[in-house]
Order: sequence, then structure tokens, then C-alpha cells
Amino acid sequence: MPHHISDERREEIAIQIEEKKRHLHAGTPENIADTREIFTSREEALASYGWYMETLFPRRLPPTIPPAYEYIAKIKNTNFLDEENIAELTTLLGLRDPPYIGLGTCKGTAYRLVPDEDLLTYDTRPDFDLINRTGSRIMLEDFLGVDFPNELANAANDEQKNDSSMSSQDYTANCSSSSVDSDADGFVFYQLGNLHFWYEECGEVDDEEKTKLWEDTGYAVGVKLALDGKPGDVYIFFNYRPFDDELYRVNLSDFKSWFLPGYEGCKFACARIATSIEDLKDGVEFDLSLVKAKRPAYTAVARTADGKRLLKHYELANEPCSELDIVQPTEECVDENAESSSSAPLLASSTSSRVETAPESTSSTESQRFEIQPATPPKFSCDEVRVSDGPITSSTSLIAKKAH
Repeated sequence: MPHHISDERREEIAIQIEEKKRHLHAGTPENIADTREIFTSREEALASYGWYMETLFPRRLPPTIPPAYEYIAKIKNTNFLDEENIAELTTLLGLRDPPYIGLGTCKGTAYRLVPDEDLLTYDTRPDFDLINRTGSRIMLEDFLGVDFPNELANAANDEQKNDSSMSSQDYTANCSSSSVDSDADGFVFYQLGNLHFWYEECGEVDDEEKTKLWEDTGYAVGVKLALDGKPGDVYIFFNYRPFDDELYRVNLSDFKSWFLPGYEGCKFACARIATSIEDLKDGVEFDLSLVKAKRPAYTAVARTADGKRLLKHYELANEPCSELDIVQPTEECVDENAESSSSAPLLASSTSSRVETAPESTSSTESQRFEIQPATPPKFSCDEVRVSDGPITSSTSLIAKKAH
């Protein structure tokens, strides 16, 4: 039977324990004997110790999962240039057992958002030299830039023409859009998660069994970001390089897998489904405009040195260089017998602790001249993926991703 301690005695013990609490964590006979002086009996000591330790180290309760409308509101109001705002949204999207977040329907098929991260990845490695020289900051892979070929869904690509099961007109019969394509040059977006679907034949969507019968469409949901970090249109992007069971990225080249379940009259790689995340809810038909038929190219995103814009990393070629401190080698560091070309100066960025060695040159004057080479957008080729496939670590840091 538990030993009863009065409130007055408990308060007295708490004061004495506070004075000697360091002995509670020590196991020497002297400390144990010193601690025993507080209590009148062994039972009182055990009861008080358990109560005090539970007070000192309270049990952690599971996090409270917010309702779906708070997810939508958080996405809508996030400033994607503010690190604190980004961290809050990332934490929210990373919670386990998220609520049911209905996004709408398309031709009788219901869809929902399942928050997730790192679904899509860039196809070309970031130009870190360019990023560092402009004083910019690379963003994590939750941010991606997308570039589209100069072709909408109403112009069938070569793979469509080679598929004998359906004509190119059939592919695009339901994909035509009269909307003005203001995103022809691509844009920057933030990944929100997976798009899951529920067939109309399964009956009405049941909240209590929302984890059953839902399946992954193969598309990722992303919100388009303006230069100033404000969220806008919502897009879905087909994931051509998903993870397999062993956490390796695989390259999907089968064109037949492009169909959006429930919208099989049109194959597309990317499409806008709403002009705002607030427009997406159960029972609302997808916008499905600005449809892109060909596979886009994804690239890394950087925040400019002034912290006021988000750009695709190669667009930094048009940005001014940041101020660089060129450290000339001292006499103590120079070998008298070494050639002048071997003593390349070191560059120390004023906005970063990263120190790099400048490329070697046969001329000492040329070794001190640093120019930004114009960057070009990535080429569009379904057969060429420049990032080697391999296992991905549990770390979400950019360093780990860069190594990958």
C-alpha cells in the first residue's frame, strides 16, 4: 500500500530535497547516507523520491495534432523568406498522424493531401560557387525551382506519338486550357506532400476510415512562391524519381504511369489545381489549368544576399558579386622554390565562414581574377539525369543532400 505523506510534510521534504538534490543522482554510500537524513522512514524516502523525480522530469505528452483548417491557414500565411515561419510550417507538416486534409475532386474522384517532405529532388547539382560568390543562401530541398519545355499539353511529345494504345489527340482531349500561361518560364515552389486519391466506386469519403482505401497518385503537391516569398497557385507535379523500399531514388521512364487516377483522359507532368490553397476543400472540382505535358526539370533554390527574393540558383548569374576579402599569401606561407602558379589566393566570403581555394592558373594575375560565368537553365532530356542515384540518409541537412 502506498505510503501516505501529508501536504505539510511533502512541502518540508521538497525544500530539503531541493537543497540536497544533487545527492539523489549520486550512488556513493556517503551521498546516500546524507540523503537519508531527510526522511523518517524508508517508505517515506521511496514515496518522496518518486514524486520528486516525476515533478523534475514530467512525462512528455504526445503533440496535439491541429485540425486541417490550421494546416491550410498556416500554408496560406507563411512568409517563405522568414526562417522562423519556415521552421513552424516544416514542423507542422512533419507531425505524425496528420488530420484528413481534403483537397477536392476531379471527375468524381476525391483527393487529399498527406504532408511529407523531400518527395521531389533537383535534377542538376546546385552551383555552390555561384551561390557563395553572390553571398546568397541555398535553401533546403523542400524548395525547388521548376523549368518547363516550351510545350503545353495540347502539343503531344515524342513519347506520346510512339504510344500506339492512344492517339495524341486522345491524350489532350481533356487537357486543353484557355488560361494564359504566365508560368512558361518556370517558378519557385515549396513541397507540401503527397496527393492521395479515393475512387468514386469506394463510396463517400469516411473520416473514421480515412486511412483505408486511399492510395498514392504518384503526384506531389506544391505551392508556387512569388519572389518575395508569398504563396500563390497550387500545383501538382508527377514524381519521376520516387524512393523505393530501400530508400534509393529510381528513375521512372514509363510514360503510362503519368495518368492522374480519376483523370485518365489526359497524361500530364504538371498542372495547376487552384489559384490559392484556401480554394481547395472537399467537393470542390480541381481547376486543372496550365497543364504541362512534358517532363520538367527541377533545380535548387537560393535566397538572395539581401534576403528579399527567392530565385532558381542559376538565376544568380545576374546578381552582383558580394564583397570578398582576398587574402594574399604571406611570406611565411610561401615556399621560395615554388612556382607563382602554386600560390593561389584564398577567398573568404564576408557572409559565410566557408573558405575555398581559388582555381590554379599559369598566370599570377589571372589567378586573382574571378568572374561569374553565365549559368544556363538545365537541358530537358528524359534520358539524362545528372544526380547519381543512391541511398539517402535520415539527415535533412543540405550537406547530407549535397553528398548524395
